[in-house]
Amino acid sequence: MQNINFHSISNSRIPIAITDLKLTLQFGNQSFYTLIGNDLFYSIYKVVLPNDRNRLSECIEDIAQVKNIIDVFSILYRDNEYHHMLLNFTYMNQNRLIKIEFQYLSDIIEEHFKLEYEIKKYRTLFTLDGDNIFEYNPETNYFQFYWINDSQNIIRYNGDFADWKQKTINSNLISKVDLDDFMEFCVSIENCKDSFEYQIATSILTDGEIFESTKIKGLTIKNEQDKKIVIGVWVLYNTIYQNKENRFADHLYKDELTGLLNKYEITKYAQNSLKNKPNYTVYLLILDLDNFKQCNDTFGHLFGDDILKAVSTIIKNTIQKHGVVGRIGGDEFLIFLENVETEKLLRNMLRSIRANIQWLYREKLSTFQLGCSMGVSCYPKDAKDYEQLFKLADYSLYIAKNKGKSRYIIYDYNLHGPVTCNENDNSILTQKIHTTNSTLLDIKKKIAQLYCRGNLAMDDVLQALKGFCNLQNITIYIPKATNHVTDMNDNIILPLPILFQAEYLEQFSEIEAYLVTNIKNIEFSFHRIYNYFSQSTSSSYYQCLLRDSNNVLMGIISYERSSVHDIWTNDTKQLLALVSSIISCIVVL
Repeated sequence: MQNINFHSISNSRIPIAITDLKLTLQFGNQSFYTLIGNDLFYSIYKVVLPNDRNRLSECIEDIAQVKNIIDVFSILYRDNEYHHMLLNFTYMNQNRLIKIEFQYLSDIIEEHFKLEYEIKKYRTLFTLDGDNIFEYNPETNYFQFYWINDSQNIIRYNGDFADWKQKTINSNLISKVDLDDFMEFCVSIENCKDSFEYQIATSILTDGEIFESTKIKGLTIKNEQDKKIVIGVWVLYNTIYQNKENRFADHLYKDELTGLLNKYEITKYAQNSLKNKPNYTVYLLILDLDNFKQCNDTFGHLFGDDILKAVSTIIKNTIQKHGVVGRIGGDEFLIFLENVETEKLLRNMLRSIRANIQWLYREKLSTFQLGCSMGVSCYPKDAKDYEQLFKLADYSLYIAKNKGKSRYIIYDYNLHGPVTCNENDNSILTQKIHTTNSTLLDIKKKIAQLYCRGNLAMDDVLQALKGFCNLQNITIYIPKATNHVTDMNDNIILPLPILFQAEYLEQFSEIEAYLVTNIKNIEFSFHRIYNYFSQSTSSSYYQCLLRDSNNVLMGIISYERSSVHDIWTNDTKQLLALVSSIISCIVVL
């Protein structure tokens, strides 16, 4: 049944049944059985009011030709009462089955009223003519003030109206001459006046930077619950009499090419949002295009402009209501995600952005592939302020680029370690890694301690090797989890069964070592292993087999680097192979 997605059907809150052409039940999701009860109904006819069954038969007689039929029937609920429901029949030609969606009329009616209200609201806003919108709910005193930029709502304020009014006055955002008019405007909102209009000199639209003459227009409408809502627009006065777009938004808010927020505005938006200490998860994402310079050099800057516009559209269409995006450099974008409930949703969005960008102008760019690299950090898990959050996202982007591009890295302290900023350049990030001034003789002396002290010297030796050989991680992978390990640092021993598949072990040479200079090289041959290392900082690695005295494979020790540019010299490989053979003798796994 190739065209039936049972996973999505099972997780749907809409009751869904799959039947044959005689309406014999083949499958029902949990919502369906919640609706009709746990009794097994072999036929949908059993749950339809007897008086409706002839009409039901007529509906499906021609289903194979018409493909889709919608009608209302009385359905027997689990409480043994009949209720009206909308049934949506869809014929699946490939399987010769029928998918039936049971939709509650109350939900449909409620959605209808919501859409009707939204249409009325936006029709009203169009007549008012402006892109700075405010809405006020007198029952909750909730006030929302936002700016519409293309498909994005840039929030200026969300919260209590009295608080907004007081903050506006305390911040001296209203001209003293027009303060009385502003207070009258506030009274008009609170009293839900039918319609009102004021002209006020203010710096509200410029966040206190420039005082401009503005005009406020508002009126009161009713929402889907027939309750009063005040809506209106706040526009620059000089744009009312000019037949052109708001010059303030053009020059101070928007990136001229893409129409996204410019660097100043998206940065200010993110900073202000985090200053309010939101009580929900926020992600900061920096996106940089791969091979964009090559596109410009090959096809010219006008084509490069088309790419940037197309990428902007892809990002906006993907994140939609989940955040705001701005352009902060030539081919670099900053995305502020506020309504992403799970990391799974975040990863789906990142994969969608990456895949859609890779398919841009695929035929024209046949000699090289356009792509993107992304670095992501999370508030409040990773940082509590914008500056540090940006640094972490920027460093994650650096890792993504360093690992071969065309990927995303979500910052993880346990994987990537602490990040600090170079004092001379706040945009250049460095990771605190283990460094050492040890000479080769010092390393040999430490290795010799393995013979004398065994496991007790393990941590000291591994830390010294990290710095001397420029390694990011040293990890011992074992076939399965075990409690048999003694006197070892648990952090360097991890179960990873996929490394022990026969096809992968065949890659090890006669000296029982395997070098991967770039994990991109194993993306297709060992996809699961590639996925594992692509989520860590390891871009290249040198691995050795660990065997016990009976030549039984115990594990694999992996020496990992975060850069594909560091060369694995023969001396380095010989040194690591020597350490591996000693570890095989002293460690019991």
